[in-house]
Amino acid sequence: IMPKIFLEMRRQFETGDIRSAMALQARANEVISMLFGFGILAAIKAMMGMRGVVVGPPRAPHTPLDENRQADLQKAVDELGYAVEKDGMTLATDVMGLLVAEPGMNVLQSQQVRLICRNMSTYRY
Repeated sequence: IMPKIFLEMRRQFETGDIRSAMALQARANEVISMLFGFGILAAIKAMMGMRGVVVGPPRAPHTPLDENRQADLQKAVDELGYAVEKDGMTLATDVMGLLVAEPGMNVLQSQQVRLICRNMSTYRY
């Protein structure tokens, strides 16, 4: 749900700009803390839906957010000033870019990442 923040955090870290990386981590922590207030799994799945990637409801015993809680989540996201991009392909591309860029990743692992990203909407966790 925050691939650009984590990609940029990694870039900053790799270039030695630790202060900027730490600031990005603090930003991500704000969003994560907010998500815990809604139930982390349900909130992440709702935010994925906001991005245009419908991943289905969480498995029992977790329950999905109802319409009122989804509206509350959207309000909380807006209050944080966090923009939820509504382009599922961008999310898949960003995630794949983050994972495929891992040093030492072999061809099979890279193919598995591509398969997961292509079929993200079918995974339930």
